[in-house]
Amino acid sequence: MLKKVFLLVVPLLVLIIPVFALQTDDDEQPTPIIEIAGVNATELPTAFITVNIFDSLRLPVEGLSIEDIRFSGELSDVAQVIRVENVQDDDLALSIVLMIDTSSSMAGDPLVAAQQAATLFVETLGESDQVAIMTFNSRVELIQDYTSDKAVLLNAIATLPFGGQTALYDAGLAAVEKAADSPTPRRTVVFLSDGAEYGGISQAARDAAVNAARIQGVPIYTIGLGYGIDRTYLEELATQTNARNYESPRPDELTTIYTEIAQLLRTQYIITLNVDVPLDGQEYPFTLQANTPDGLTNEVTGTLRAPIPVPLIRSLNIPDTPIAVETSITADIAADDPIQSVSDPVFGEWQLDENNVYSVRVDPRQYAPGIYAVDLTVIDADGDTTTSSSQLEIAALPAEIRVTGLAEGQVFEGSFLPSDTTTIEIFVDYVQTPLTSIDILVDDTIITTLTESPFIAEIPLLATGTGEHTLTVRVNTEAGSSSSDIPFVVTIIPTATPTATPTQVPTATPTPNFNLTETAQAQAALQIQATADAQATQDAQATVDAQATADAQATQDAQATADAQATQDAQAAADAQATADAQATQDAQATADAQATADAQATADAQATADAQATADAQATQDAQAAASAQATQDAQATADAQATADAQATADAQATADARATQDAEPTATPTLSEFAIRATSAALTREAVTEVPTLSNFA
Repeated sequence: MLKKVFLLVVPLLVLIIPVFALQTDDDEQPTPIIEIAGVNATELPTAFITVNIFDSLRLPVEGLSIEDIRFSGELSDVAQVIRVENVQDDDLALSIVLMIDTSSSMAGDPLVAAQQAATLFVETLGESDQVAIMTFNSRVELIQDYTSDKAVLLNAIATLPFGGQTALYDAGLAAVEKAADSPTPRRTVVFLSDGAEYGGISQAARDAAVNAARIQGVPIYTIGLGYGIDRTYLEELATQTNARNYESPRPDELTTIYTEIAQLLRTQYIITLNVDVPLDGQEYPFTLQANTPDGLTNEVTGTLRAPIPVPLIRSLNIPDTPIAVETSITADIAADDPIQSVSDPVFGEWQLDENNVYSVRVDPRQYAPGIYAVDLTVIDADGDTTTSSSQLEIAALPAEIRVTGLAEGQVFEGSFLPSDTTTIEIFVDYVQTPLTSIDILVDDTIITTLTESPFIAEIPLLATGTGEHTLTVRVNTEAGSSSSDIPFVVTIIPTATPTATPTQVPTATPTPNFNLTETAQAQAALQIQATADAQATQDAQATVDAQATADAQATQDAQATADAQATQDAQAAADAQATADAQATQDAQATADAQATADAQATADAQATADAQATADAQATQDAQAAASAQATQDAQATADAQATADAQATADAQATADARATQDAEPTATPTLSEFAIRATSAALTREAVTEVPTLSNFA
C-alpha cells in the first residue's frame, strides 16, 4: 500500500515543481498557448476556425465561451463570431483521412507498427467521428470510405496490402481531396510516409497538395517514419496548413504520435463566424485573442481566404485601340477547382501561359475589320461555369500588293510610237475582305480597271509623256480600298520627221549643167564677166536659188539645210536614197569646183548655184516620197513640187523673162546666140517636166 501511495506522490511533485518555478520566475504569470489548427471558409458566409488552447503546462484549457474570444485585423471588419464550441465538451463530430504509406520499404516491422498505431488511433475517436482509410505505393487507393463503424475500420487496417514504389505527391493531393469531401465541416488528414517521391511517378505537382489544402481549409498532420523521408515536403504539408509535423525514427514511436494527434483533435475549439466577403480568393489576416478562466490572455495570427467556388475572371485584358498586328489578349482567371476549358466563340480555345494567365493570339489578318464581341466562358472540373464579355476591334489592314514589270524609279528612254507600252502584272497577296476590282492610275488618272485574274495592264509610254510619273495600283475590296505607288520616269527622244522649214522654194527652172569645151567656157566667162554690174548677177542668183540670200552664205545655208534634212531622213529606211543623192550632189559639186578656173569666180558661183538647185530638186523629190510614206508635213517643198509640176510653163516664162532682162542689162558680147540657146534649152526642159539629164551645148546645136 505504501508503494502505491509513493508512486502517486512522485508524479504530483514533478508536476508541481515546474508550476511553482513558472510562477516564481520574476513574478510573471504564464500565458496560455494558442494554436490555429484549421481555417475552413469553403461554406461562406459561414466560416470555421479550429484552435487548440493550452495552458503553460501544455494541458488543454477547457470551459471557454464566446465572451472569451476576440478578433482584430482586417477580418474583424467583415466577420462576426457566432459561437464558440469545444469538441470534447459538445461532442462535435470530426472527419479524418488516414493516409498510410504501403510501399515496399514499409514491409515488415514498419507496416506492423503503422497498423498498430492506426488501430489505437481509431479506438480513441468519438462514436460520431468519421474515418476514411487510404494507402499509397505506386498508386493511391481508397481502402475504406468514410464510416464511424470501428469494426469495419479496424478490419481494413489489419488487411492493408503493400508493395510498389512511392507516389508521394499523388498521395498528398488525394488525401486533401478526400478530406474536402468529408461529411462534416471539421476535417483533417493524418499522413504517414517512410520515403520520398520515387522517380517522378506522381502525376501531381509537388505543391499541389499544399495549395489544395489551403483552399479547402484542411490541416495535414504529417508523420515521417525512418531516415529516408522527404522531410522538407512533410514539413511544408503540415506548417502551411495549420497542423503539426512529427518525426519517428523508430516504428515503436508511432503509437505515441497517433495518440497525441487524437488528443489534439478531441480537445479543440471550433469558432464559427459569419463572414461577409466576396468569393474571390481574397485573403483577410486576423488576430485571435483568447482569455482563459484564470485571467490569462494570449493571441495568435492567421489568415482567412475567401473561396472561389465558381471560376472567377478577374480581368480581361483587351487593347482599347484597333488591333493591327498579331496580339495576345489575356484573362486573369482564379478558381479553386481545376479549370477544364477557357474559350470564346470567335477566337477559340485560350491556353495557360508561362505567366499563369490564359491567353489567345489574335491575328488581324484572319478577320475582317470591325468590332467583335469577346464572350469568354470558363468551365472548371466540377462543371461550374462563368462568363465575361468585352469587345475587341480589328483594324482595317492595307492589301499586300506586288507589281512586276515596273521597278521603283525605273526610267524608260527612247523614241516611242503611240502603240508602245510597258506591261505590268499585279499580284494581291493578302486582303482582309473579298477583292472587287483593281484600278490602275498614272498621275491620279485611271487608265484601266481590272476585275479578273490575272491582273495585267498595259501602260502607254508616248501618251504618258516626258517627265517623272507615279503609277498607282488601287485595290478595292468589300471593306474599302488601299493602294501602292511606284514612281517612274519617261524620257522621249524625238524621231526625225520631215518639216516645213527651211526647205528651199525654187522659182525657176534649174540652170543646165553645161559640159563646155575650153573655148566655150572662155566665151561664157567673158560673157558673165561682161555683165553690167555685180548686182545683176546677184539678182539672177537670187532668182535661181528661190529666195536664198544673195551671197555665198545663202548657198552654204541651203547646203546645210539639205544636209540636216538628209540626216533626219536617214533615220527612216525609206530616206536612205536621199543620203545617197545628197552624196552624189556633193560629189558633183566637187567636180564642178575642180573644173572651175581660179579666175572664173562668177562661173564657179554659177556652178555652185546650179549644184544647190540640183540638190534642192533632189530634196524635193525625196520630200515627196517622205510625204507619201512617213507622214511628211505639208511644207514649202510640197509647194515647190506642185509649182514644179503644175506651173512648169509659168516658171519657164518667168525664167525667160529674167534671162532676157539680164541679157539686156549686160553689155553685148561677140556671141549673142549662146544665151538664146540657153533660154531655149531651159524652156524646153521645163515643158517636158523631166530633168533627168542636163543637155549639152552640142544638143542644141
